[in-house]
Amino acid sequence: MDSLVPQVGGVYQVDEMMLHVRKEDNKTKMNLTNPENHTNRKFDNHYSWLWNLMDSSTRFWICSRISQKRDTNAGVALFKEMKKRAPLPSALIHDGLPTYDDAFNKELYNLKNPRVQNVRSVGSGHQGINSKVERLNETVRDRETVMHGLDMAKPTQDLVDAMRIHYNFIRPHQALKNRTPAEKAGIVLPFNGNKVESLMRLAAVNKNEYATMLGIRINKVKVTEHDTYTEIKPIQWLSKKEWREINEILVKNGFEWKSCNIDSCWIKSNIVP
Repeated sequence: MDSLVPQVGGVYQVDEMMLHVRKEDNKTKMNLTNPENHTNRKFDNHYSWLWNLMDSSTRFWICSRISQKRDTNAGVALFKEMKKRAPLPSALIHDGLPTYDDAFNKELYNLKNPRVQNVRSVGSGHQGINSKVERLNETVRDRETVMHGLDMAKPTQDLVDAMRIHYNFIRPHQALKNRTPAEKAGIVLPFNGNKVESLMRLAAVNKNEYATMLGIRINKVKVTEHDTYTEIKPIQWLSKKEWREINEILVKNGFEWKSCNIDSCWIKSNIVP
């Protein structure tokens, strides 16, 4: 499902929240006197941070990541995930946490157009312009409360990913006139009867290791499987930035770039030594 490209509005909202994860052993205690604790709940060392990023106009929940620290590396990882899942936004709205500025400068800042605007919305609820992703955090919090906390970081990430898919593709939203965020974002799937069962079948049919590897960049290349090698060739002109991103991913997965004018492509041998 994450290889489907949403037609988003271009303004993204991002926010982080703390989750009670029982078997996590964080170095920093999160008691009621810790200024980072905005929940009025005592977590001690048993917590993780959840980072959520969504499109403002369609409410499409683009990505979510669990981390132990609320630092720049976690923010960069979230923005990298965003770039795999959706087009670059025209603006990114956050609550003014310095981590977002640092991560933005490392991963999204660009002197050339089109540029992403870094927007700080200092406030909460109706006082800020980040209210939609804050409402999303409340949805996650409701689930965490019902479950009386979560277990470990990896199962928590799996649970949040499942919630994201349900939120985008199954659950209609009153604010979207009872459409799902996916439908609002132009993704219309051939559901037949039970939506959850249909979604599972579609995910199984469309599972593709290269789509998983490249995310939305899969739409810029053509993958051809030969008997002895796999060829990945650009199907359109790639900017230097796009080429570097795709090349970095493919090289890490055993591909090599072969430059030959219009026939240039990435090659990987299928022969096991």
